[in-house]
Amino acid sequence: MVQTGDPVRIDLNTCSADMLVDDETLKARRDAVGPRPFAPDSQTPWQEMFREKVQPFSEGMVLDGAPE
Repeated sequence: MVQTGDPVRIDLNTCSADMLVDDETLKARRDAVGPRPFAPDSQTPWQEMFREKVQPFSEGMVLDGAPE
């Protein structure tokens, strides 16, 4: 989400880096990128179906619509 020219605050005492960009700008950038922006193309039809039907690992990697 960081773009060239964005102000960034680096704090070496707390080992942190913060983007100084407003929330509206970040939301617009996220919306423009879409889901899985950096995923490579599927190598097989099975991989493509898996990606369509299974949630990402960060969300539990379960089938969409499956009861939790």
